[in-house]
Amino acid sequence: MKSIDIAEDLAGGKFPDPESDKEKAKIKPTPNYHLADSDEEEDDAGDSTVETRRSIKYAENQLK
Repeated sequence: MKSIDIAEDLAGGKFPDPESDKEKAKIKPTPNYHLADSDEEEDDAGDSTVETRRSIKYAENQLK
């Protein structure tokens, strides 16, 4: 809270409350994403979800 007070002093005003209804109304709805599975594979020239899923799996295994 102290760092917020210092930042508000430096900015010369109060920051809006992110939990207020007024601020929440400014947020646009976001799309709902899902992970592709084998049923949605694309056989186009190299732009395959297979490679993307392989990269994700590799990163998950390496980074735990």
